[in-house]
Amino acid sequence: MPRRICQPSHGPDGRRRRGFSLMEVVVTTLIMGVMAGVAVPRIMYNLSDYRAESAANRIAADLRLAQKYARTTGSSETATFDVVNDRYSFSTIPDPKTKAQVYSVNVSESPYSAMISSVNMGGGTSVTFNGLGFPETSGTLSVTAGQSSWIIKLEAASGSLTVGEE
Repeated sequence: MPRRICQPSHGPDGRRRRGFSLMEVVVTTLIMGVMAGVAVPRIMYNLSDYRAESAANRIAADLRLAQKYARTTGSSETATFDVVNDRYSFSTIPDPKTKAQVYSVNVSESPYSAMISSVNMGGGTSVTFNGLGFPETSGTLSVTAGQSSWIIKLEAASGSLTVGEE
């Protein structure tokens, strides 16, 4: 009768032993370590890119809100950007949560964990939308998280907003 190459091992008491050898555990651990070493930097980059893109899209959506608010009320609305504290606020839009305060967003907090790296709204850090919803000046705003940067462009002539990678 031919002998099987892979026979189950038996302990001193004659019962079958189950488990992995030390070599199998070491090789598996090494393979998992190499895979993690390759995957972690990629995951971190994707996470920072997602945060920067999300923050830029939030700012663009809020600027569109300011345009609509100005158009609806027929009065001007100003968005002011604070680069030092990574926040922006509006002059008269009420906060949707409290209704008592003026609407303000801090992009350095969760879920964005991003920063406003630069603002150039016609040479200043604020933009005013007139009663028709058109901005008084064109401008750009840059949002950064980790190695990833996204830019928001505002056109004065058309009032259009575009968001894209820098």
